[in-house]
Amino acid sequence: MSKHIQRILILGGPGSGKSTLARAVANRLGLPCVHLDQIYWLPGWVEQTEGQIQAATRQAADADCWVIEGNYSDSWEYRAERANLIVSLDMPRGLRMWRIFKRTLRHYGQSRPDMTPGCPERMSWEFLRFAWGYDADGRNKMAALLDRWQERRQVLCLGSRAEVRKFLDGI
Repeated sequence: MSKHIQRILILGGPGSGKSTLARAVANRLGLPCVHLDQIYWLPGWVEQTEGQIQAATRQAADADCWVIEGNYSDSWEYRAERANLIVSLDMPRGLRMWRIFKRTLRHYGQSRPDMTPGCPERMSWEFLRFAWGYDADGRNKMAALLDRWQERRQVLCLGSRAEVRKFLDGI
């Protein structure tokens, strides 16, 4: 990976490994890591207002260097404009759902490292339906985003654990 890459946007469906990859990339490159769930949620699973989310996301993206992970599509275009590299994790649904169950069991009742403190891990049918339905809606929206930006930014689509390992090994 080129040394001029200082702003990396990581996108993908729920359970695709965005947070894990963002931490690994940020650690290897010495860049700050921004988890959008920490911007979106206040303690107690209270959503920030749309204005607060947009302002905080723009502030994060305006920094000189970062790894930002998260799907909040309202800010995709702005983050893509600021990014040097856009990484899309397009993992199979079965793997994503398995990871969601695994992380829920591992962190149940506690806040995950990539989540706002005071937002304990929980299982909800609403989130599971959203995660399951990602292939029908979110994947298409993300593909359209990548198509719009592939001529203007370096875009990398990783569709397996092996591809993610190869990407990390190249850093």
